[in-house]
Amino acid sequence: VGVAGSSPVDVRRCSALVAVPRETSPASRRLLAELLLGRLGFDAVAMASQSLACLLAYGCSSGVVVQLGHQAEVAAHLEHSPVLTGCLKPDIGGHRLSQHLGTGLARHRYRLHSPTEQLLVRLALERSCYVSQDYERDLARCQEAEAEFEATLSLAEFGLPPDYRQELTHSESRFSSVEAIFDPQMLGLDAPALSRAVRQAVLACPVDYRRDVARCVLLCGGVSLLPGLRQRLETELRAQLPCQATVRCLSNRLHATYLGLQRLPHQVLQRLWLRRSDQPLTAESVEQKWTG
Repeated sequence: VGVAGSSPVDVRRCSALVAVPRETSPASRRLLAELLLGRLGFDAVAMASQSLACLLAYGCSSGVVVQLGHQAEVAAHLEHSPVLTGCLKPDIGGHRLSQHLGTGLARHRYRLHSPTEQLLVRLALERSCYVSQDYERDLARCQEAEAEFEATLSLAEFGLPPDYRQELTHSESRFSSVEAIFDPQMLGLDAPALSRAVRQAVLACPVDYRRDVARCVLLCGGVSLLPGLRQRLETELRAQLPCQATVRCLSNRLHATYLGLQRLPHQVLQRLWLRRSDQPLTAESVEQKWTG
């Protein structure tokens, strides 16, 4: 392991703390542990779920973690433990939204199909899209006065060839491309909307805990940075749940997993370490060590 411009780190004296998706299989965790301990030579390795790390980043022990990155996951937790029936994976992550935005940009005569051009679509999603608070109203207004909704994204900073487009301008697709978060049928998906997935996660908790869990809906991941997302999700949850829901978002939630791992309790962390001396590893031993 080396960092540009610095001396390589002697990993034999280092331990690796890794966050992985909650549903990662014991076999996959074992392979990752063997890579870190064997091939890379770390002294020890520990793994924790990404959703737990996000929960800790907010300083909470219970709540619903809403991870919106390349994939999406909603996971309810009680006292740092996942509620198994309250963990869902709605298929409305960033890759789906980028595909939908690409279709919208095509209507503006932007044909972005190559892997590099797909990165420009993702950039447009991050820098120019937003979540509408009233989709039907904004759609009607955009049809009447499209110029009011237009945004132009400059591409000059990337040093593209002179004959290549230097900017992207779009209007309706700024909000229609991400409306699928709350209406997956726009993508032809038979999947729950984000608000409904969070509602299911809350209702999966015991009745006595639901009020407290609903007050701690925690956003993390790159897609969660979309302007208007927190307000729209909170509005829909308050209409769907009998208890008052509160959606919280850290300003640096893009790095919530990293921040949360730093808050992992010492006594918990000590139980998670696997060392080179513990090899050979089995899927069963890894599952016993890193369950949850």
